Amino acid sequence: MTKKTAALYHDYRHQWAALPGWLQTLIAVPCGMMAMVLASKITLPWWPVPLTLGNMMPLLLAAYLRPRDAMGALGLFLGLGCLGVPVNAPMASPLFGLAFLGGTTGGYLVGYFMAAGAVSWLKTR
Repeated sequence: MTKKTAALYHDYRHQWAALPGWLQTLIAVPCGMMAMVLASKITLPWWPVPLTLGNMMPLLLAAYLRPRDAMGALGLFLGLGCLGVPVNAPMASPLFGLAFLGGTTGGYLVGYFMAAGAVSWLKTR
């Protein structure tokens, strides 16, 4: 990393840290949810549970976000899925609404939420 790149990175980190906490959350949670949706669309067609980049995204979100923001992003992802928005992998489950969590991938999805919170919490310790 060159000096100029390092200085630019430090400047952006300083500007992010200067934002109020509520504004950081307001930006981080929807962006994290969108990253989760995009990652879940990239899939290898295994059955009954496809292998997606969505398996990795909760841990990445936990690594970069505060615990409440990581869990908020995954909670928003699960909430949209329960409302019927097609946020999961294209072939993961034909179910929509609350049945979305009762299908073959339901345990994984709830585990995403818990893993993001646990890893992010452990990161702060």
